[in-house]
Amino acid sequence: DQSCEALLALQLWSTVDLFSEKPELQTINEQPLVSVQIDRVYYEVDENTLNVPIPDLVLYVAPQTVMSPGDPAARAIGTIPSLPAGELVGETDVVFTADGETALHDAMKDYQTPFNLLVGTEVILHGGDDVPTGRAVANVNVRAHAGL
Repeated sequence: DQSCEALLALQLWSTVDLFSEKPELQTINEQPLVSVQIDRVYYEVDENTLNVPIPDLVLYVAPQTVMSPGDPAARAIGTIPSLPAGELVGETDVVFTADGETALHDAMKDYQTPFNLLVGTEVILHGGDDVPTGRAVANVNVRAHAGL
């Protein structure tokens, strides 16, 4: 009995630069933030033409130089559950890991230092499995507020 399998690693990242993206932070003259409150972390899938299910996706926070979820500096902060082929999802909260909200909070509190948000998963294809086709478009959003 011979079988073959292929491991596909999905690794996407995006840099978050709060200091540049939120001009109001530039007006506080490098004062440290006393509080950062994460109001909501959510995702939505507004396009999904994949012919296979989307596996569980893990969301990570990492220093700006880290672009791989496998890097020891990447901290898992939450999960996006598996989604059937072709299914769309409106705004749905990310399920935080035990210390995920703290890790995200820590990255956001140092508002002058950009950081990366990463999404990662692995898919194993076995001989005879459908070859994945199509595409999915998802957005991860973080709503938060801060005080001096």
